[in-house]
Amino acid sequence: MFLNIKNPVVGFVLFCLVFNSFSVRAQEEEETENTQQNKEYVLLSVGYVYPLPFGENVANEAYSMSGGFEHSVWAHVSLDIWVGAELTIFGADVERKELTGNYNDVNIFSLGPMAGYKFHFGKKTGLLLGAGVGYVKYTNHHPDYKFYDDGTALWFTADFEYDITNHMGWYFSGKLRRDFLKTELSGNKNYFDSNYLMLSLGIRVTI
Repeated sequence: MFLNIKNPVVGFVLFCLVFNSFSVRAQEEEETENTQQNKEYVLLSVGYVYPLPFGENVANEAYSMSGGFEHSVWAHVSLDIWVGAELTIFGADVERKELTGNYNDVNIFSLGPMAGYKFHFGKKTGLLLGAGVGYVKYTNHHPDYKFYDDGTALWFTADFEYDITNHMGWYFSGKLRRDFLKTELSGNKNYFDSNYLMLSLGIRVTI
């Protein structure tokens, strides 16, 4: 199930209210003089994501997108190299059935590994650049039935981080993503291969 928040402003406000409660608690933790480089081992993130489709494809021309949810795990390998995995769930309503077929809405699920490099700017800020590839599934719903299209998702991400304490902070992420689906349409074989700019804001916990 995805978070069916069609208005990104409402979704952002709701997320900020939850995030603020975590921030108040986190600020009560005692900070040390450690830098990010020597206190990070695993990064756990959860956040609100909003997809912005672009290009000549089904997502941009036929769907009304909804906000969703993402969860990622990064592990420190060596120096500033990180590996991880990301789960993303969001959805859309179908606005132009003549371009898609007879279904009402779609849930979009993706999961896959990532690798990246982290740049540190002082004790509290960092920039994690990475890329990932994984499985993507579009589950299409009609009142009487459902069916799915699947394929491969490829993405490049830039996560800006700010630490509130040594163990908790927030991140803002921008991601370019391409979904390569197996679906083919006569006359335009790539019509269901969708492009997105994914914007997300979330909480990041350091272990």
